[in-house]
Amino acid sequence: MFSYEYFKEALLPLQKPCAFIEMNALRSNADQIASGAGDKCIRIASKSIRSVEVLKMLFAMSEKFQGIMCFTAEEALYLQEQGFDD
Repeated sequence: MFSYEYFKEALLPLQKPCAFIEMNALRSNADQIASGAGDKCIRIASKSIRSVEVLKMLFAMSEKFQGIMCFTAEEALYLQEQGFDD
């Protein structure tokens, strides 16, 4: 696992604000959440994951991730246009 200092240094030359994802951490977190759900499915809150690509990655990681909990009807329509159907 990388340290805060590692990422601070790695992101130094980039214009801010910026966003990044440490993919190993994302996979590890998704695995822990999916395994802790038992026989239940998990609906992802779109206000926590604000990226269509990241949402698609999460749904591809486990069949436990099913559906999106949207904040607004407009957001639900936008995500439906991006290919999400639950």
